[in-house]
Amino acid sequence: MLNEKPRIIILLILSFFLLFKTICLAQIITPKSDSLKLQLPFPGDTTITLQEVNIFSLRNRQFSAGIKTDKMDSSVIGLHVNRSLAELMQFESNLFVKSYGPGNISVTSFRGGSAQHTAVLWDGINLNNPMTGQLDLTTVPGFFLEEVEIQHGGAGALWGSGSVGGTVHLKSSPIKKKSGTSVSFGASAGSFSNFTQNIMCIITQKRKSSTFKIFNASAKNDFENDDSYKKLFYGASVTQKNPTVNQNGVLNENTFHINAKQSATLSLWYQKIDKLRPVSIYDSLNFENQNDRSFRVNSSWKKSTHKILYVIRGAYLNENMRYKDDLRMINSNHQANSFIMEEETKLSFSDRHSILIGINNTYLQLNSTEYDMNSTLNRVALFSSYRFNAFNDKFIFNFSARKEYAFQNNSPLTWSAGIDYRTFDWLLLKAMSSRVFRFPTINDRYWSPGGNAGLLPEDGYGHEIGCKLQFVDKKNKTEFLAEPVLFTRTVKNWIIWLPSGNYWSPQNLMEVWSRGMETSFKLNVKTGKWQSKFSLLTNYILSTNEKSKVENDYSVGKQIIYVPMYSGNGTATLIFRKVSLSIQEQYIRYRYTSTDNTEYLNPYWLTRLVASYELFFKTYCFTVSGSIDNLFNENYQIVRSWQMPFRNYQVGLNLRLD
Repeated sequence: MLNEKPRIIILLILSFFLLFKTICLAQIITPKSDSLKLQLPFPGDTTITLQEVNIFSLRNRQFSAGIKTDKMDSSVIGLHVNRSLAELMQFESNLFVKSYGPGNISVTSFRGGSAQHTAVLWDGINLNNPMTGQLDLTTVPGFFLEEVEIQHGGAGALWGSGSVGGTVHLKSSPIKKKSGTSVSFGASAGSFSNFTQNIMCIITQKRKSSTFKIFNASAKNDFENDDSYKKLFYGASVTQKNPTVNQNGVLNENTFHINAKQSATLSLWYQKIDKLRPVSIYDSLNFENQNDRSFRVNSSWKKSTHKILYVIRGAYLNENMRYKDDLRMINSNHQANSFIMEEETKLSFSDRHSILIGINNTYLQLNSTEYDMNSTLNRVALFSSYRFNAFNDKFIFNFSARKEYAFQNNSPLTWSAGIDYRTFDWLLLKAMSSRVFRFPTINDRYWSPGGNAGLLPEDGYGHEIGCKLQFVDKKNKTEFLAEPVLFTRTVKNWIIWLPSGNYWSPQNLMEVWSRGMETSFKLNVKTGKWQSKFSLLTNYILSTNEKSKVENDYSVGKQIIYVPMYSGNGTATLIFRKVSLSIQEQYIRYRYTSTDNTEYLNPYWLTRLVASYELFFKTYCFTVSGSIDNLFNENYQIVRSWQMPFRNYQVGLNLRLD
């Protein structure tokens, strides 16, 4: 590959120049003390004022006008603390989670896009594997998460390649307002020999706070496979073969409060997953096993004054996967190292005008037995955003632009423009347009045989318009929220793998038009010691191929495979004192499994019951919880040939000491 060292040196010099520039500007502006206030939704109307330490989310909060955003806080994540991010998003978001079953991969689909069209960020750092361009959601424990924020629609100008359908922001550091130490212990047991254990310790001091989380999980996933195909040959249902998973990890996060205007963070995340790959319903034997190791370091330094705010981030991501199949005599090893440096500066010229400028450098070292040679790649991104607000923040306009350079495959200039306009206290109008793109993955370019180094980036435009209606009756402690959104997106040069001689090879052939409507409805009511919560999330998505790939291509005008046209989920929760009972319902309509839409999987309904009880004493809290998944024993597949489990159970215990 090309020698990247001279370019890296130039980029480092440029980064230090930007840093020097912001520091010089900071010196001529008088600092002003700022504190952070968090307003909690009811129940309770408590406002917590933290120490004078600024916690910033620049791009995803202040420069995202017009973008539909959903947030899951710790109270929602707590229902899935012993599960993975995949299961959390399956029942708590509009997203369609494409799962190959327990012990196997799960990925998302945003608005009719592919898994590579979703960017998953951990405190601003992209976690998508550079080889595959996606993240397996089952590898993210719910126990490690404190907040998940989902941004719908293309935000490539803010977050770069891959943010085509949407962006998922993961926050893993809890906020503890008081000095001291808090420790919690948790464990769960479920059907199919599914066991988890976790420990969390939070230590908070005047200028420093540290969080330690340890997680362990194991599952045999030996549920019965009731597929008619196997009944034909075996005469009875067959237990799922070879799906054992063992997973454990450690997360350590540290925050250093240097002074009232400066803070630094350092986060370390190590995880190990060993699994015997499950078989499809058409296989009886399997000798596949996979070993995944990941080590992630994420650090930042932040400083603010009255008119200026700047952030420097540095990250190192190591992903190592070994795959072995004794039957097919495959023994492959894949390793990716990512070195990321980023600097961004926000300048506020007045109460109405502010801009953000920044630079990102990502250097990749890739080693795979499926590549002809080791690969290195350096990507540089220059980005900027402008924010204008008027009428006491009732009108907000954002414009963002980004240009990425990969030295061998440059991206188009991407941009986004969004508007939030609050016409009444209860009505917020939203609109956004954007240009999006996605670089080909490393596998697309260098896989041997079949990789295509001449692939172009996927390129497209997206538009959306919507509104948010919110009514709050403080006297009767009632809150109602409705948010419908209409969207359209066209992506050209869509990459698809096609037969080419004796092997498959990726080509820029497809053009996909996605359009539809998303709706969100939420109702919270509190009466005395009773509280009830209701939510309903729906999708109507048409995602069709608009361009012929080959002669007599019957996929033109047809729905993309594994994109349900209709889907939705709803939740009803009833809380009395410390007892909580929830029922969650999910509906997924037909998913086509052939490009000409002649083959499909049937719709399915899933029902989940969740109950919990909290017992408080002076210095500790004891929680017991239980759930029933697939309450009505639905026989279904999300992906063809991969059976999903029938009715199953889980119970959990947690003890927190303050």
